Amino acid sequence: PGQSACGAPQGLRAAAPVGSEASGSTCSAAEGASSTASCASSAQPLRSGSFPERLAPLDLAATSYRAGDFDFGPEGTFGKTHSFEWSLRSDKLGFAAKRFLAQTSGGEAAIRGRLSQVQGMTLPEEELKELGIVHDAMHFAFSYPVVTAQDLRVTEKDVKVPDIAFLVFGGYMYFDADMALQDIRAVMPSEDGPLRFGPPRRWRPEWTGAFPAERWHRVTIPALRDLGVRHFAWLVPGEAVPGEEDQLSKHGGFAYIFHEPAETGVLQETLDVYFEVVDSSQIGSEDAASLPQGKACPKCSRALDWSDCSEGDYASGWDCENFAVCGRAWTRACPHRWFCPACSFDLCGECHSAL
Repeated sequence: PGQSACGAPQGLRAAAPVGSEASGSTCSAAEGASSTASCASSAQPLRSGSFPERLAPLDLAATSYRAGDFDFGPEGTFGKTHSFEWSLRSDKLGFAAKRFLAQTSGGEAAIRGRLSQVQGMTLPEEELKELGIVHDAMHFAFSYPVVTAQDLRVTEKDVKVPDIAFLVFGGYMYFDADMALQDIRAVMPSEDGPLRFGPPRRWRPEWTGAFPAERWHRVTIPALRDLGVRHFAWLVPGEAVPGEEDQLSKHGGFAYIFHEPAETGVLQETLDVYFEVVDSSQIGSEDAASLPQGKACPKCSRALDWSDCSEGDYASGWDCENFAVCGRAWTRACPHRWFCPACSFDLCGECHSAL
């Protein structure tokens, strides 16, 4: 199988919020890389985890915003560029959103955000109905989180309010055949959410530079930046990139990078990842492939497990057996490796593929 940004098998079931947690830390050697009995008993192939091993399902929650609340960019450019601006008058905000934004300085008369290129609907009609999308919707675009003068302090209570979630996490705007705005939805992380994503896939360095700079949007949530994610972009349905014959995303998706878009040749590029939206016909096949198959351990021939075991002597992390060559070791972004509980053998994803 192919490899994710961590060297994770591509067959893993993916699923976390649009700006979910990640780490840009570099590999560090772990001490005492020997297994323990507790590790041997608890080591299991990965079924679910946190970003970047999964991107959680999303709910699309109805907001109180209306079409007349928004002003879009210059006439003639609407929906035709990769990224264009919208503005929302502050006096159009509901009570909760107005109170939430009061923490920013300046008291701007309008909030400004950016919208992706408008695309035609691609999901099957029954799934659009499950998502609650209006019947008249013919086109849609992703609306990025707003950028304010100060970082927004978001509480658990705040993000449960759709109007606030739209500003903090982003959401989708839906348009009819005449490009009239019909519906504004906030993305809200939910394990039961109907909008689901496929497994993590590696985002190649050359693709980052191929995107216009305005497509990359800064991650502003402090908890996420502390973990390494720097920018993200919405991938439009049918997204094509240089050197790739197949489209990246049939229904759209999200790409995350752990460095500045203009930076090249940096170690963090190996962490860059993307997830594509999947429909119901794809979910079954992803579930069937959710348990990766390990190759035989070079020492004892037992099948290796894809594991994040961190108990006993592994409490401080792990080193790949070939660390002197590959330089791979535990990081917060990549806690998993191929592990043999029988003989304490550890291999990173790349070295496992080379067996």
